[in-house]
Amino acid sequence: MQIMVMDLEATCFDQAQRDGLKHDTLRSEIIEFGYVTVALDDLTKEYVVVGDGTSIVIKPRRSYISQFCTELTGWTAKEVEDNGIGIQSAWDHIKDIWRTPFTRYRVWVSWGMYDYNMIVEESSRMGRSMPLPRPFHLNLKTLYAVIRGVKPMSVAAALEREGIDFVGRPHRGSDDAYNTAVLFCKLMNEIER
Repeated sequence: MQIMVMDLEATCFDQAQRDGLKHDTLRSEIIEFGYVTVALDDLTKEYVVVGDGTSIVIKPRRSYISQFCTELTGWTAKEVEDNGIGIQSAWDHIKDIWRTPFTRYRVWVSWGMYDYNMIVEESSRMGRSMPLPRPFHLNLKTLYAVIRGVKPMSVAAALEREGIDFVGRPHRGSDDAYNTAVLFCKLMNEIER
């Protein structure tokens, strides 16, 4: 069985920018769909992260990459323009990844509900179904809080609490997905024992 662990990055603005812009321009749009695969190793019977993480870069339609967004995510407007694809194509690509017989994904995981809600919102805006099936979503942030008996916290805080170093750049979708996958494996392997 394989699991898709994903993380989104979206356009974002600081408060000064929010005060001076029209509402439609400020609506966050997905600019990165980062994901990594977790698999159950047949030999060890432990969950392991497969690979380093992959990103699908998505061009915003109405919003834009602010300086604040670049500082937070590392994505520049030029990088997104040069490397991005349209949201419709991204949805098709994500659906294809999910359905690929080789991967056999059964569950998709995110840290919290933000990513799930953004996918629902973007799908609604386009009048399309979600690229990932709703019933197969797992909110790891809540699961982590319940299992550990703590208040919900960020991925970085959970990693620190577990004594695990963050790998990569925070707020980069592929890196956040990878680090979320590391936490997922740690929790699942403890439960399996």
